Amino acid sequence: MTRVAMGAYVALLFALALGRDAQATRAETSLSTQTPVGLTAQGRVLWNFEGLLLESFPRQRVVSAKRATPVTRRFLDFSCPGFCAPTSAYAWYRYVFTRPGPSAFHLSSRRFSSGYFGVQPLQILIRGRSVACNPQETRFLIAYPNTLPLTVACLSVP
Repeated sequence: MTRVAMGAYVALLFALALGRDAQATRAETSLSTQTPVGLTAQGRVLWNFEGLLLESFPRQRVVSAKRATPVTRRFLDFSCPGFCAPTSAYAWYRYVFTRPGPSAFHLSSRRFSSGYFGVQPLQILIRGRSVACNPQETRFLIAYPNTLPLTVACLSVP
């Protein structure tokens, strides 16, 4: 293969790769009933969490979560739309995704005692209700408080 032909071949492969990336980017930013292509497992959990937040607080770009205290249960309760005060009691949360789509998560009436998920994880609540990660309600949403940005995960419960 000549240098010119090899250069043209490499340019063609590069153009095809760019076209695929552009298609993937459009798919990732469009609203759909599924999580965007290319998200990590952590990203999918965050996408679904933010989708459920948006369903619970429509048109709110900031939601405040009541912070847990050592005396109270260990939770983050997203219960206040907008910037709520005092800041000693509320943490402000801004969405990571511009338009999170419909969530696979749902609100549950199941309750857990303080410390049920261990010493570090905080249970995430929305308007006082647990967030179930699956329809069977065997996995629930928690947050690790000592991480920035907010790190969420789904933990299994018996």
